Order: sequence, then structure tokens, then C-alpha cells
Amino acid sequence: MSVISHFGHLAIRDATTCAVVLVAFPVIRTCWPTTRIPTTAATRCRTGRPAVPRCWSRNRLPDEERTVPCGRSAAAGGFVLDQVTVTRGETRLLDAITAHLAAMRCTAVVGPSGAGKSTLLRLLNRLDDPSSGRVLLDGTPLTELDVLTLRRRVGLVAQRPVSLADRVVDDVRVGHPSLREEGVRELLARVGLPADFARRPTSELSGGEAQRVCLARALAVEPEVLLLDEPTSALDGVNATIVTEVARAHVAAGGTVVLVSHDFAVVHGVADVVLVLDSGRLVAQGRPDEIEYLEAG
Repeated sequence: MSVISHFGHLAIRDATTCAVVLVAFPVIRTCWPTTRIPTTAATRCRTGRPAVPRCWSRNRLPDEERTVPCGRSAAAGGFVLDQVTVTRGETRLLDAITAHLAAMRCTAVVGPSGAGKSTLLRLLNRLDDPSSGRVLLDGTPLTELDVLTLRRRVGLVAQRPVSLADRVVDDVRVGHPSLREEGVRELLARVGLPADFARRPTSELSGGEAQRVCLARALAVEPEVLLLDEPTSALDGVNATIVTEVARAHVAAGGTVVLVSHDFAVVHGVADVVLVLDSGRLVAQGRPDEIEYLEAG
């Protein structure tokens, strides 16, 4: 149990490491059997083909027709923030936020720097906890879910990419050690990197390349939800489009995406709903074409 406690502390402490929580799993599997989450893939990544979770619709349907795992409607599924406040000392980072981030949709969170966007994102896989209020996933408070299982269901791609292994192939496999190299190459292709990147040293990657390897690493564990914190900040227009396509494909396959971005073209290209934060408060929400903040930018 000391190994588990150590990695649990590491996951909560290290805010900047991209999907750092996944590093615990190769060790934990050897000393503690992990309950398999209900989102196993119809085609596993180890076959080298894209994974599409079972019982998730491939089509973008109206809310009343969409379903999430176990047959729940998209309108009822996803995250609910119920009067969520986060304070640090005398500073209030989020102020009584109430919002629904629906399943099988892409929700974009926008606003000026320091508005609380990344703080909100970190609440969704318990890298942070509210000072007051509740966060629920599919109707269950996050505090009632096993935190390690939650973080396999909800994968975070942080703004600052951090490599967790010396070679790209091993970095992508951090959370899925049995993933075959063919599967790694397929994941790299999905994020716009050539197959020979699998053998590249991670120390030689540019910021944009490392950011996409980080995304591939998150995809390797087949999460239900992708949390993307400024995923195109180090990318040019062409590669930013690739990330947008990955987000669209995840939603089309029945997944959920929550995106923080200052890139309004990306927001318009992928978001179903936009939340606008300012000084920790939710000041607007709606479809991208209804949000004045996006037009002003």
C-alpha cells in the first residue's frame, strides 16, 4: 500500500506533468488489482487500429438520441459543477460556478489569463478539489469515485508537456505497458507524427512534437473524457488542425472533450458549447456563435 500512497500523492501534487497520474499504473498493477472501467475498446490499440469504445455512438446525434455508457442520455451524463468555489489563501480562483458539461460533446472554456480556466479543468480529474461545492460525473460525486480509476476515465493533457520516458515509444506506453509498437505508431499517426518518431529520444523533441506525444500518451489508455489545456499553444496552423480533428473524432466516437484554449479558431472548429470565465466567475455560456467574447477576440 505504501507504493500506492506514494503515487497517489505524486498525482495530486504535480500539476504541470502531462497525464503524470498514469505513471503509477505499471507499478500498481503488480501489487493491487485495478477494477476495469466499463469503457473497454471494441478494437484495442495493441492491434494497431484506432480504438472505439463499446456502446458509444459513432454519430453526432441530437441530445435526446445520444447515449453514454450504460445507456444514460447525454443530457444526464457528463460533469456537473454545483456551486463550486476554489480558494487559495485570500484568493478566490473560482467563485460559485454552476455548469453542466454534457457527455459526448466538446465544451470549450475560454476567458482572459487568470480567469480560472485551468483550475476548473483540474477539478475534473481531481488534481484539485473544490473548497466548497461539488463536482459530479454521470451523477456521482467525484469524491465517491476511486481516484485512480477516475484518472483512467478522464485523461488530462496539460499545457506544458513533460516526457516520462527516454524514448517516444516508451513514453506513449506509460499508462498502457502492453501496447504493441504497431499501436504506438498508429497513435502517433493520429496526432500527425511519422512512424519513425516511435524510436526518437524524447530529449530531442520540439515543444510542439512533445505536446503531440503527450496527446498520444493520453489516447493510449482510451479515456472516456479528454481534458485539453491549451493543446495547440506550441503548434502551427496545420498541426493545430490535427489536434482539432482528434478532438472531433473523440466526440464522434462517443467520448467527451473539455478544452481550454485562447485559439478562437480551434474553439469555433470543435466546440459544441462554450463557457466564458472572468475573474473566477462564469459570465456567459452557449453555442460558439452566441458568445460575444469570441467575436470580440
